[in-house]
Amino acid sequence: MPRRIFAASVIHETHTFSIKPTTLDRFKESVYLLDDEIPKAMKGTRGEWGAVFDLAEAFGWTVIHPVAAFA
Repeated sequence: MPRRIFAASVIHETHTFSIKPTTLDRFKESVYLLDDEIPKAMKGTRGEWGAVFDLAEAFGWTVIHPVAAFA
């Protein structure tokens, strides 16, 4: 039976010294990928997302990937 896995990332560094709020626009200025944008940008990379797609291919998994964001 084929497996479906869920993978998503929202990465944010918080500290009290920043006077700028982290808004959705801040994510969009950095990394904000949705759905099919994620494999196009991350497949074959040497990071977490690259590993997810490499393993999915090796094990025959289908990846459900709604969001990858970093601010």
